[in-house]
Order: sequence, then C-alpha cells, then structure tokens
Amino acid sequence: MPSDREIIAEFDKVEQNAPLPRGGPCSFFYDELHDTGSSVILQRESSVIIFHFNFEDRIALIESTNTGWHIEIKDEVIILTLIVTHEEGPSPIFFTLKRNEQKTADLLSNLKQDKRVTVCFLSLLYGDIYKEKCLTFLLPDHIIEQIPS
Repeated sequence: MPSDREIIAEFDKVEQNAPLPRGGPCSFFYDELHDTGSSVILQRESSVIIFHFNFEDRIALIESTNTGWHIEIKDEVIILTLIVTHEEGPSPIFFTLKRNEQKTADLLSNLKQDKRVTVCFLSLLYGDIYKEKCLTFLLPDHIIEQIPS
C-alpha cells in the first residue's frame, strides 16, 4: 500500500471536478471508500487531510462559512463532527478516529499543533471517484482544548 504522502501527492495532481486515476496511489480511494458518507484520514507532515465521499449535491452545500465543529470522546473512538448548516437544516459529517492506535495519536497531535484540518470532498459519477473540492478549516479553540494528548 502506498504511503499517506504518496497518496496525497498523486491526489494533488488531479484537477478539481476530474476523476481520480484507478491505478497508482489513487487506487487507495477505490479500495477504501465504498459508501457515501465514508471518510479516510491521512496526514502529510503536520497537516491532517480528511477525504470524505458523498453525493455531489450534498458537497455543493458545504462552504467554509456555513460550518461548525463538535468533538465526542468515547472509550474506543473519538468522533470529530463537521456540522454544515444550510436551508434544509444542519447536516453532520462524522469523522471517526480509533483510540489507542499510533496513527490516531499522531493525527491528534498534528491537529492540536496545526489547529486546522483540510477536508477534500469526493463523489461518485459513472463508476469513477471524482475530486470535488478541498476546504481548509481552522478548528475552534474549544475543540482543540478537548483533543486528548
């Protein structure tokens, strides 16, 4: 399996509204994202990048100005929620991190340091996964303070 860095580097080469290649490092997305609403979390150096798979019309509603954040810490998981507010009402997007894994500890440490997360939205069209848009969010202080060390 390619590294996070290799996957992200290949993803960055794809233009917005274009399909991801099925071969090479981007094949990771075809292997991992099977259902709308699913996400994978990768990191590049100290940056955390969430790739979220959803319907194109749902993605179109998301802008950096109509969102909020929530965090829930449970025994086995940490759930970071992006809350999108639009005319149909709030829509939560859940990003689940398994506790007690080294990769999760690294991701949480990077989130605390960088205080921002990039979410790249992907959709399915004619059997291909398309790169829709990427938005970078500054996490509020009250969320940063709740992230376990």
